[in-house]
Amino acid sequence: MRFSTIIVACASLSGCDLVDTVAPFLVPNRAPVALGKIPPAFADWRYLPPPDVAVWPYFEDPDRDSLSFTASADHRGALGVTVDGGFVKVSVGAWDYGTVTVTATDPGGLTAEHTFRSGQAGSTPESIPPGYPVPPSPRGRIPSLQVLRGQSATVDLRSHFEAYQATFEAASSSPRGVDVSVSGSKLTVGGVELGSALVNVRARNRGGLATQEFKVVVDPPTARLNSPPAFQGISSRKVIPQGTRFSLEVAQYFSDPEGDALTYTARRGSPVVIWTIRGNQRVPAGAVAVSVTSRSRLVVTGNRPGVSRVTITATDRGGLPVSGDLIVEVTPPVGR
Repeated sequence: MRFSTIIVACASLSGCDLVDTVAPFLVPNRAPVALGKIPPAFADWRYLPPPDVAVWPYFEDPDRDSLSFTASADHRGALGVTVDGGFVKVSVGAWDYGTVTVTATDPGGLTAEHTFRSGQAGSTPESIPPGYPVPPSPRGRIPSLQVLRGQSATVDLRSHFEAYQATFEAASSSPRGVDVSVSGSKLTVGGVELGSALVNVRARNRGGLATQEFKVVVDPPTARLNSPPAFQGISSRKVIPQGTRFSLEVAQYFSDPEGDALTYTARRGSPVVIWTIRGNQRVPAGAVAVSVTSRSRLVVTGNRPGVSRVTITATDRGGLPVSGDLIVEVTPPVGR
């Protein structure tokens, strides 16, 4: 058992001739307390990435001690768990589910436990009937592009869309500066005048329409050749209860071919959409607040239960951007 020492100074003149201080009192350390219930977090819930579950909001220490966390799974063949910064990262190795046990420990060694269910137990993807016209969908993002004035570049649009028997169209936000034309699936981008433009690309078939937009920068013929930054991908979603805030260093997910320093911005992105044979369906939309508080530290606060997309954009010194998404699932507030 850990004890705390409290020193109480003499506050009365009549008592000070006996002792200058009151003898120390030994106050016992109190164990952490588990709060509420951690909701289930399945790896394939609505086809979202595997979950990183915030566990620190579900524990409280009466002495306000800092807590450390460990986690284990009762079905090791199905679940692998690790703890990183107060999040329990769940990896799934089989189509099964199990119980994750989280242990919070205070500096004196006293503990509290919580559990939640996880695994591959969500709904399965629906089959597509033969001959059904599958609508196009983006395959990654079309990267931003540098074009020297008087020169052109070609983009193969088929490599950026999942699109069966699709036709492609493109338009420039500034035709006088950036000229675009499409032949089959080949997009030709020409640099006419110095500056930049946004190019909107549309892929269309009998099943529907998909669009992408990317930035083109036109530089002088003598400019340094510049490639856009790359997004390495965020392979999991953050699961937090409403009212919880977390921060994330986003520089680890981006790189630049020329080694340029990158600047970062973040915003709430488009709604999260899944595709089924009944058509595109939006996942229940949550609400988050986002900001970049230092050069590359993202702060996210969960304001309303549901699922949100946070779009992070890294831009190099030549003005070429790349964007990547972080999926955040906000669950109901912690019960007490």
